Amino acid sequence: MPRPRSPKSNLFRLLESALQPIYVLADDQSILFANESLARWLGVDVDQVIGRVCEGTGKPPADPIDALVRGLAAEPGQGGREEFEQIVFCSAPGNPLRRSSARFQRLQTTDGSLGWLVVLGAGGLGESPSAATTLAAQLAILAHELLPGQPPATVIGRSVVARRLLLQVDAAIEARRGATIFGPAGSEPEVLARYIFSRFPGADQLELAPIRANQADQVTIQETIRRLSRMAHGQRSPRNDDYGQWLLLLDADRLEPAAAMELNGFLELPNNQIRILATADTAVEHWPICGDLPTILRARLTAVEIGLPALAERREDVPLMFQALLEDLAREQSEPVPTLAPAAIEMLLEYSWPGNLTELRNAARGVIKGFSAAGGRRTVNPEDLPERLRLAIKHGRLGRAPVESIDLETRLAAIEREFIERALGQARYNRAQAAKLLGISRAKLLRRCEQLSIELPNQTIAFEIVEEPESIEKVDFQESDE
Repeated sequence: MPRPRSPKSNLFRLLESALQPIYVLADDQSILFANESLARWLGVDVDQVIGRVCEGTGKPPADPIDALVRGLAAEPGQGGREEFEQIVFCSAPGNPLRRSSARFQRLQTTDGSLGWLVVLGAGGLGESPSAATTLAAQLAILAHELLPGQPPATVIGRSVVARRLLLQVDAAIEARRGATIFGPAGSEPEVLARYIFSRFPGADQLELAPIRANQADQVTIQETIRRLSRMAHGQRSPRNDDYGQWLLLLDADRLEPAAAMELNGFLELPNNQIRILATADTAVEHWPICGDLPTILRARLTAVEIGLPALAERREDVPLMFQALLEDLAREQSEPVPTLAPAAIEMLLEYSWPGNLTELRNAARGVIKGFSAAGGRRTVNPEDLPERLRLAIKHGRLGRAPVESIDLETRLAAIEREFIERALGQARYNRAQAAKLLGISRAKLLRRCEQLSIELPNQTIAFEIVEEPESIEKVDFQESDE
């Protein structure tokens, strides 16, 4: 007598023939089942998918199949729901990104919970990039579309400012000649400089030697460059010759003239392979030493300049950047990745972030630390954000006054009317004397009185003015266009 199939086996057999791409995802994000339609959508065999763990967002896995299925993961924070929709994606290296709406439904059998039944194309989210309604989905898609590896939070975003920044980073990576990265306090230019270096071919065989400019002297520069030269000769290869010896010149806008001359001397040597990644607060043209920079050093520092904007200039990117920081910090501490509640997103958008990326990173670190201590809850609410942020927003809201519209022409006409009436009163309605006090002609005074509906007596009353009337500040009233 044949052995009866388990409910799970019967379910999987039923789903095998479905035309829509379908898979079953366990609570640990491993794929328990995938039908042939899903395998075709992914471009692999079913056997290559079963048992794979979907890593979700974050650093792409090294294994190509793991990298392929990472976008099939359920977004963080959905464990308590019975049903939800999200965007899933397939990011095969070298191939265009494919995405689809998907409906996740909790599977319950007599044996207990199986996890999620996922049906692609069954949701109402559509296929466009803008349909990725959650931050986690947007971040996952950006990770594929933007830069390889694990880009820093600085370049995360969809704003015009973020796109311009990304183009500058691409230019620096493509040029492989170095760059100067500058920005306001807390913008963390060093983090971006190290990322750019990591994207150079052969970077794993090279060293990025840091020198802090305000502490650098001739001896420090000599020792650092000679050490890099010895390393290059000891590990000589085509890559070393092509991509040079790299200096990370920190706080380069504080470089002393003597140190600048010493560094320029090394750059003048024939066949030198020195490349410089520099960080600063401002663009090179605003440095105190700018006028004294030697020609070659100046040319190297200004070849590619990347300006990091303040977060206040790209507030629409802040929630995505915050989510990226949450993911990085959570993985560092082996914690589940939290998601942002809508009210928390609104607060992130409203705050001005004067401390820029450093302040944003500290806020994310505080959230992860708080969740690690509390355990269980994985949704970031407003009360989880720093108190100073909440107080700043509260005070800002209380201090806002309604914007009053200003009719400039009416205000100016009222001021002009007041001056004319004061002059007429002091001159006892003597038109010529009032015009003199105002510094205009009698004809212009009469014309302005008519335009401003200022009533004048029909007859001029002659008075003997014993004392000169008090002087009135002369105002050059413009002719009316009426």
